[in-house]
Amino acid sequence: MKPLLFLLRVPVAVALAVGIATLTFFAWFFPWIFVFHGGFLIYFPYEPDGFERYARLTGPITAAWSSDWVPSAEISNHCKKALVASEDAKFFYHNGLDLESMEQSYRANERGGRIARGGSTITQQLVKNAFLSRKKSYVRKVREVAGSLLLDATLSKDSQLAWYFNIVEFGPRVYGIQAAARFYFRKDARELNKKECAQLVAILPAPNRWNASLVKKRTTSFFSRRTGTILARMDSVQLGVDEAVRKELSRERHRASLADRARSAAQKVREEGNSAPSEGPPENSDALPAPGEEEATSAGAAEFLDDTPLVPQGLLPESEDPQGAEDEEKALENSAPPAPEAPLVSEPEFRNGP
Repeated sequence: MKPLLFLLRVPVAVALAVGIATLTFFAWFFPWIFVFHGGFLIYFPYEPDGFERYARLTGPITAAWSSDWVPSAEISNHCKKALVASEDAKFFYHNGLDLESMEQSYRANERGGRIARGGSTITQQLVKNAFLSRKKSYVRKVREVAGSLLLDATLSKDSQLAWYFNIVEFGPRVYGIQAAARFYFRKDARELNKKECAQLVAILPAPNRWNASLVKKRTTSFFSRRTGTILARMDSVQLGVDEAVRKELSRERHRASLADRARSAAQKVREEGNSAPSEGPPENSDALPAPGEEEATSAGAAEFLDDTPLVPQGLLPESEDPQGAEDEEKALENSAPPAPEAPLVSEPEFRNGP
């Protein structure tokens, strides 16, 4: 009898162990995006050295005792448009992922032999900043993708922007748009104007390296160009696109993309044919269209003829460092400061959070 009981206990124990291991894996693998709905988040931003991390509490609940949290209604639309224009032009049209951008990033990484570009949307960046680390790996990217799909399915676009602005890094130990507005412009976030919003967003890909222009109050040519590009594209960003409109535009973009690929393939076939010895009709004859060319013109390729995209194109990839920008900003950082017209606010004056 005892051997029988022992034999029965073994599969039960194995099943229990497998169940616990599975639950542990899923608890680790999927970011805990449900905490956004609870109104608070404890996350671990980085120290200026980029290695050490510390705990920070934020969220709408913290507004009861701290002024660091800025609700969506008080975040300037200029800032929201600047972020979308710079980081994710298709933000209001995708479901948390930009597959085209991810495909391009994957190909670029394969060519370069290292993970340099991520092709992340605003939703993906939010998941990464809140729950993951900066370490670049395909495992982290898969977790980021899973969390982004869940987040976009359960949280509105406007709420995503609010959380993003309140947790993103704007400089060494400067987290959140309120801290950034006070540190760089000595004002509250709700008072930021169009140019100031564009300048804050311009440093986001590398805030600890690209913020020298704001700290020194002397902009480099790179920073001026980047800010100017963001300003130029902000007016084409439409906030709060209706869900039905978003789906229809997504379908149109998909059809147009397929048509554009077909047209490119047809062009390639023609170029290869022109380079090979001609055995067909002369060039001035009425030849039939190349395979796929006819479908390209009839499936929406006309939208590409005027070079006007259905949604504005994004700016620089999040991890791409323009040539010369690093040295330009570093030289400004090491230069002697100009005679101050009004001193910057010191860190203790704005750091209300942990």
